[in-house]
Amino acid sequence: MFTKTAGALALSVFMYSAAADPVSDPEAGFWPDKAKLAGESRLSYLFWDVYDIRLFTADGSWQDKRPFALELTYLRDFNGKDIAERSVKEMKEQGISDKAVLDRWEKEMKALFPDVEEGDRLTGVADSQGNTQFYYNDEPLGKVEEEAFTDAFFAIWLAENTSEPAVRKALTGERK
Repeated sequence: MFTKTAGALALSVFMYSAAADPVSDPEAGFWPDKAKLAGESRLSYLFWDVYDIRLFTADGSWQDKRPFALELTYLRDFNGKDIAERSVKEMKEQGISDKAVLDRWEKEMKALFPDVEEGDRLTGVADSQGNTQFYYNDEPLGKVEEEAFTDAFFAIWLAENTSEPAVRKALTGERK
């Protein structure tokens, strides 16, 4: 699922599809009700703590299969538009070069993303069909029904070639 996708430091979090109905997805409630913690880490950049990140899976172990969820608890305030722009940059660094797709994702994110404050949580759930459901402080934001997006987005943290290998190891249980 996460082959040859460059991971990178991400201030980005989640994307939205305006036509999606988050309530109609039977796996939308996967996290946190039906999931177990697989691993957690803190992402820091230079002298700043950026966010705490936790990976949830069905049985608490990482097996590179869906469903799973990533929860980010922000340790700093960020503007939603900045998060969207950073998300697009991270996707480009992963090797996504389709400008039309990136432009569409950026527009959707800028329209959706709230500004986050210290302590806010953004969570993404990758369902078994390859869709991504997003939450802001446990409230549904929306859904992206695009498997390529789901793979690229979660690869930021979970790909073997991520730019943050220590975070990946902590999330996937390779280092506890």
